[in-house]
Amino acid sequence: VKKCHETAIASAAKLTDSRIKVSKKLQLEINKICKELNFQSPDFRLNITPSKLLSQSGNDEMKFLFSANKGHEPKPLAKAASGGELARVMLALKSIMAQSHDLPAIIFDEIDTGVSGDTATKVAGILKSMGGKMQVWAITHLPQIAAAGYVHYQVFKKDKKGLTQTYIETLNNEERVEAIAQILSNAKPTKAALDNAKELMAVS
Repeated sequence: VKKCHETAIASAAKLTDSRIKVSKKLQLEINKICKELNFQSPDFRLNITPSKLLSQSGNDEMKFLFSANKGHEPKPLAKAASGGELARVMLALKSIMAQSHDLPAIIFDEIDTGVSGDTATKVAGILKSMGGKMQVWAITHLPQIAAAGYVHYQVFKKDKKGLTQTYIETLNNEERVEAIAQILSNAKPTKAALDNAKELMAVS
C-alpha cells in the first residue's frame, strides 16, 4: 500500500507540473479571445493549489478567476462575471477545449446570453470560425448569430387536437430572411427589417 501511495503521489506531481505549464498557455489564449469579444482589459487566470485529497485526477484544486476591469483583482468566475460576461468567457473556454479534444460537433444553448450589438457580431464570428473545423449548433434569439449560420433551423410549436407539439424545420434562403427579420422586428416584419436581415446575412 505504501509503495502504491508513493507511486500515486509521484504521478500526481507530474500531473501538477503539466497543468501549470498548460495553464500559462491557456490563460494567454483565453485572454486573447476575450479581447476579441470586446473585453477591454480581461484578466483570466487558472489558479492551481494543492489539495488534501488524492484522487484519479491528481491532488490539485483548480479555480477559474476573472476580472473584466483593469485594476481589479481577479475573483472566482461565477462571482466576478455578469451573465453576458460569463457567456463570453465560457465561449472562449469552450472554443479552445473543443479544439484540444478534436470534437466532431458542439452545441451552444444561448451562449450569447446578455450580449448585443457589436459584441454579438464578434460572438457570431467566433462561432462561424469554429464551424469551419467542426459542426456547431447554436440555439439563439440574436439576429447576428442566426445570420452567420450555414444552415438555419426554426423551432416552433403548434396546437394539434388539444395537444401542443414542438416542430423543427429547415429554412430556405427566403424563409431565413423572414425569420431573421422577425427577430429584428415582429411577427409581421417591416420592409426595413427585411432589408436589414438581408444585409446581416450578406456581411456574416
